[in-house]
Amino acid sequence: FIVLTIMLMNAYPDENSRWICRSSAMMGLISSASPYLLKPSKYLLEPSLKCRLAFKDKHRHVCDKLVWTSLIYALPALYGYAADQFGIAILQSITTVGSTLFHLSRETRCFNLDNIGAMSLMFSTVWSFILAVKNRIWFHAMLLLLGSPLATFFMVACGMPSIVCHCPSNDGSIRRISNPIYNHYHMLWHIISGFGTI
Repeated sequence: FIVLTIMLMNAYPDENSRWICRSSAMMGLISSASPYLLKPSKYLLEPSLKCRLAFKDKHRHVCDKLVWTSLIYALPALYGYAADQFGIAILQSITTVGSTLFHLSRETRCFNLDNIGAMSLMFSTVWSFILAVKNRIWFHAMLLLLGSPLATFFMVACGMPSIVCHCPSNDGSIRRISNPIYNHYHMLWHIISGFGTI
């Protein structure tokens, strides 16, 4: 990935071409890693678990609160593009897509895509806090310092996305059903972490 990006950037030295080269190289990297990024839940992969998943157990409606709050990550992405911060803008865009796909599949697919974007944003937020303190930008540092415990609480409180229970048919199969606590607190996590990265 790094070698390809350097080669393309040397071939096309102007800034617009460099941005296109970086984007193309990033898309190539994502495409090559797609089996890992789109990895499904073990309840879809392993028939030995005898998990019955109905259509509603594997899909959310577009208007579901976890789906539309995933789109909040697009706001910092747009701001990043407007401020010529293309690296963070691409990261925010990837997080928007990953989170949206993960929640559209009712947390049964794209876990790694969602997780990599979210963890990258978390580390970039920590880095921005360090830079804010170093450069004495106290308002930004204070916002991150006050928002971090709240974001941590929402992430811990939401728990697991689903509850696995036995089917009433008594045939030994299990059912994976949605966890309402997760739905509520993870929606709040999207709002805090989405606006926090702006």
